[in-house]
Amino acid sequence: LATLRLTYDSSKLKSLDISNLTNLKELYLANNMEEEASPGTDGYLMVEPISLLGIGKVTKVETLKLCLPGFTKLPEMDALKQLRKLDLQCPDLQHLPRLPKSLKKLTLRDCKSLKTLPELKYLMSLSGLELLLCSVMEIEGLQHLSSLVALLISHCELVKLDGLECLTSLRTLTISYCDSLQGLPDLSNLKKLRTCHIQHCKNITQKDSL
Repeated sequence: LATLRLTYDSSKLKSLDISNLTNLKELYLANNMEEEASPGTDGYLMVEPISLLGIGKVTKVETLKLCLPGFTKLPEMDALKQLRKLDLQCPDLQHLPRLPKSLKKLTLRDCKSLKTLPELKYLMSLSGLELLLCSVMEIEGLQHLSSLVALLISHCELVKLDGLECLTSLRTLTISYCDSLQGLPDLSNLKKLRTCHIQHCKNITQKDSL
């Protein structure tokens, strides 16, 4: 099996062991939240996370997309040496494990409980980074992402983007709806930058950084 796409109901599926899928290249796992979620005491939808086993055994996986409400942390991913694309939609996620150096694209969407990112400076192959609807306030090690070509940030709580001016490979920059962002560094040194969209950020305008 090379590709597994699974939408599950955690009221019926309590655990998933993928350790035997050693030839897996693509994994898409999503919780069918609409059918099973129930309101908690504060009105927030409560979802019981399944037990995800054996993710460290699928060492050939290249694409991993996880939509997992209820998960506060993910399994370690150090062993996924061939992982190229990681897409996470985990609203309860509080901790992101150390990511494989092979990663080329990282997408975090609706990770509203995630306040910090792991150190990114070792992701020398990362060419695409997308943060959407996240609570992260700072991207530590951003200046070391020398291969980054595209950066998309929208509806996030970032306060600053230190190191953005060092991304000399950057071609596309999109920042929108980030009202906490206090400003941008001088981007005049980004000679490869071809597309720059800064919009709906109340403290900055596109011309402020150019």
